[in-house]
Amino acid sequence: MKVSINSFVVITILVVVVLIVSINHFIILNNDNFSTAYKNDSNISSRFVIYGDSRDNIDIHASLIRKMNRHHPVFVIHTGDMVNTGIDKEWMEFKNITQHLDSKFYPCIGNHEYNNLSNYFHTFPQYEKYYSFIFDDIKFIVLDTCDLDDEQLKWLRCELNRSYKTVFIIGHHPIYKLRTRDDPINLNKLPSIFNKYHIYAYVSGHEHYYYKTERDNVQYIITGGGGAPLHTSKKYKLQKGDIYIKKHHYLLFEIRENKKINMEVVEL
Repeated sequence: MKVSINSFVVITILVVVVLIVSINHFIILNNDNFSTAYKNDSNISSRFVIYGDSRDNIDIHASLIRKMNRHHPVFVIHTGDMVNTGIDKEWMEFKNITQHLDSKFYPCIGNHEYNNLSNYFHTFPQYEKYYSFIFDDIKFIVLDTCDLDDEQLKWLRCELNRSYKTVFIIGHHPIYKLRTRDDPINLNKLPSIFNKYHIYAYVSGHEHYYYKTERDNVQYIITGGGGAPLHTSKKYKLQKGDIYIKKHHYLLFEIRENKKINMEVVEL
């Protein structure tokens, strides 16, 4: 019995070592349970937030922003559909809400921004239609999936050729979703690119719920709970291990001192 226990311990240690070596520099730990409490953890070095589809629901959007500030994120990414029609009044309301963020704000273009692109670029003159940035050895690539032409795909491959062990890609349109909707051109080309370059996660919006699925070792996450009317999914499309939650929310990512990243879905 003693020999078998020792053997079990050795095998367990070897499995853990192999797993750690095989995973990228950052290890992502997913926690799909909703949380409303703020945690003060000395092992967390920094936080960031991703959310989307606020559109013109001022009250819910403002409540989410107030709650985000409690986590003191270094930056916040919006996955698109920040406004509804894109008129001046909506952008003014959007700026009045997000100006209370204590964090840097990164936008991603959604189909509702295309209703009035000039107002989008007037609001965010410092950003191109697609761009990238680096934070703490993590690369973030923000796409314009509304106009995913060959030039942008070429740019994406060039960005991915630069060596970063952990890569998050942000785009408005989801690749895997729970409702039948038409996809933008070239969206179906992204999974093969993601697989080739071993990205960790593709985070999108457009669908108004939380959904997470894993395909070919890539995490596909929808966070469309920023205020727009929530969508009801076709649950028969769920695969084993998928998570779907119909709530207004945002995603909180916590980077820990040991280089692990914890993801938590935070409800309103």
